[in-house]
Amino acid sequence: MYYMEKKYVFDASTIILLAKVTLLRTISGQWNIIITTGVKKEIMQKPESEDAQIIFHLIREEAVHEVKALHTNTKKEFGLGMGEAETLQFAFEEEMIMATDDWKAIKACKIMGIKFVTAIHCLIYLYKNKFIEKKMALEKLKNLEKYGRYNTEIIKDARQQIQGD
Repeated sequence: MYYMEKKYVFDASTIILLAKVTLLRTISGQWNIIITTGVKKEIMQKPESEDAQIIFHLIREEAVHEVKALHTNTKKEFGLGMGEAETLQFAFEEEMIMATDDWKAIKACKIMGIKFVTAIHCLIYLYKNKFIEKKMALEKLKNLEKYGRYNTEIIKDARQQIQGD
């Protein structure tokens, strides 16, 4: 896994998933998290939701940093939403790691040679670095399985990494 001094630019899918399963505060204490204005706009579509409130609170605390991203052609090129396109372009230009759980964005990362992580990677990082215990990690994995769109092999692999099988 990548080091703390690295900066991670998150798209809406991953930051919302981590907020939903209450891991965002923990990971923001370990990683430098950045979101673009487009991602913030996506989150603001449901400002009353608990996950949006968690994210806004972390922005106010400066645990999550917002940046204005330049307009990009990657939206059309890869069929991405504005937030994902901005995040992808920002990660590329700034040589950052992109946090995404969006299938099209992951595909674009692979094509553009951008390192990426998903919410599952964040969970495994937190567990392996002893920020959460095994029982908690398995519970969070169940929640990620419930809220995320992961195939069964990804969940099975993550469970094996946590259980040590």
